Amino acid sequence: MPSGVYTRTEETKKKMSSSHMGKPKNPHSIETRHKISKGNKGKRLSEETKKKMSIAKQNMSEETKKKISNANKGKIFSKEHRKNLSEALLGKPKSKPSEECKLKMRLKRIQRIKELYGQIFPIYNKKSISIIEEYGKTGGYSFQHAENGGEYFIKELGYWVDGYDKTRNVVIEYYKKFHYDFNGNLKEKELNREQEIINYLKCKLIRINALNKDKSEIEVISYGFTRRV
Repeated sequence: MPSGVYTRTEETKKKMSSSHMGKPKNPHSIETRHKISKGNKGKRLSEETKKKMSIAKQNMSEETKKKISNANKGKIFSKEHRKNLSEALLGKPKSKPSEECKLKMRLKRIQRIKELYGQIFPIYNKKSISIIEEYGKTGGYSFQHAENGGEYFIKELGYWVDGYDKTRNVVIEYYKKFHYDFNGNLKEKELNREQEIINYLKCKLIRINALNKDKSEIEVISYGFTRRV
């Protein structure tokens, strides 16, 4: 028989189930099971075997998944078993969700909140309003913000921005201490967010750094170019 993945028909599954009726679920003795377990320790599955197991799992019916789940409920694993699981996972890199996946999750979360509570009003920093207004007057901008029409929502990205002048296509963002790392650098997730906004709106972005309580630093970013004001 050629190698590959085979999907059993419902009739075949029924016949196999009938043939096993009345038989003990595990015909092997405890001693035999221990020997099998010991013999399999340290063995690594080939990529081909892993692939076959993955496909088989994907083709598993919901009924079978439910049976497996119910069978495992309430089971307490031994210390040795937990240790083996822990050792098996050591060194395996944690997969990070892609930007596309993050966007989908963000939009779904926003949609879910809307369904539950209706209109969304993001939490904002009241101190930022006077600074945004002052900068707007000085630079000749008319920013839409939390207290002037509500924060502008970029629905395609799932982001609200602190201030946006639609006519001049300028975004302004106000950053406090928690937006920065221990070295005083803007966190990577904030930088990625900024870049997404700039790329999508093709705008200029003004960054207000409020780390210094006495005086806020202002940086202007546009297509990768940063200038301190």
